[in-house]
Amino acid sequence: MFLLPRPIQAVISTVPAIRRIIFPLFFSTGNMNCGSDEVVHGVSAANNSALGTKASNSKVEAEQALNSFSIAKRGYSSSNRRRLKVDLRFNSRMEDSAAGSEDCGSSSLPTQFGKKKKKRLPAPALVKRSKSSERFPKSIVNANDCLLDLEPFDICQREETSSDSLQCPGNVDRLTETPSTELLRPGMVLLKYYITHDSQVEIVKTCRELGLGRGGFYRPGFQDGAKLRLYMMCLGLNWDPETRGYNKRRPINNVEALHIPDVFKVLVGKAIEDAHEVIRKDGNQSNVEDLLPGMTPDICIVNFYAANGRLGLHQDRDESRESLDRGLPVVSISIGDSAEFLYGDTRNVNEAKRVMLESGDVLIFGGKSRHVFHGVASIIPDSAPTTLVRETGMRQGRLNLTFRQY
Repeated sequence: MFLLPRPIQAVISTVPAIRRIIFPLFFSTGNMNCGSDEVVHGVSAANNSALGTKASNSKVEAEQALNSFSIAKRGYSSSNRRRLKVDLRFNSRMEDSAAGSEDCGSSSLPTQFGKKKKKRLPAPALVKRSKSSERFPKSIVNANDCLLDLEPFDICQREETSSDSLQCPGNVDRLTETPSTELLRPGMVLLKYYITHDSQVEIVKTCRELGLGRGGFYRPGFQDGAKLRLYMMCLGLNWDPETRGYNKRRPINNVEALHIPDVFKVLVGKAIEDAHEVIRKDGNQSNVEDLLPGMTPDICIVNFYAANGRLGLHQDRDESRESLDRGLPVVSISIGDSAEFLYGDTRNVNEAKRVMLESGDVLIFGGKSRHVFHGVASIIPDSAPTTLVRETGMRQGRLNLTFRQY
């Protein structure tokens, strides 16, 4: 039985109307707590009003006291229900925590109580791979999210095949091609079929060996996600397409650029000398150094263009001011599939001239042609010499080495 405080009992006993209503309410409510502040407040209001009714014997005032007490009761009931739900949730968490943790002993606090919440690091981005002939290098982001460990691109990952299976349309053998020369414009010379077959094989094997190291071929890109349609390896100094500058180490994995093989430097020097002879004959120039200066390469950018490789019209203006002012030439060597090469005085593709660069060709431009706009419009599939493909296993595409002096 629920006991009321004596002041309340005295009030109720003096007013029959209140007694008839109050008693059913108290005995039907099982979750009331007379020690609560809300009930004390309601009881005080009812007590004061009831004393007034005893003095005046007014039925209206008694009803007002009853209404005041009912409002206090309703307010308490809703507040008590909310508090009860909170208590139940907290008790449930304590029970789950105590059941799942054996080393917490008799403590009733959850295991995470008082501990800082650990921040979860975002999962590293995954780079999807395409087919083996066009797959991108695998990249794994480390904890600092600044350096990448790259899986180099293999330029010779073609399966071994017989010579008969390589006689597909477009493949030709140029072992018997006669070298020729052409002066395209002042300071720009093309040496056709200049590099012998054996030298081409050695160049491919050397580039592959260097390209499989940590400083080897990778697909360069930009911060906005755009990527060049080629794979690149830098020798001597590293060229960064994002900053368009040279550094000893490349920022993508902080690897120092590899050295240029001496055999490459000898080949470049001989090609420049032969280009001078072309200028003397075709240009009737005695001082060929004015049209095409000599240079000692300390930079070699090796690019591999796949079948869908492209390179828009651009100028090579990232070398030192002294090198650019002197017009020190760029020497470009082509190995593998043929490429449709563009060059001109503007960036307009429609105004550019076109020339086909085939395997073994060497293109040199310097002097007045040092800042010529140039690019690669397309790669001709299956146009590489069959003997070169058979002896090196070089995959479909064009290997291009460009030498310059910083």
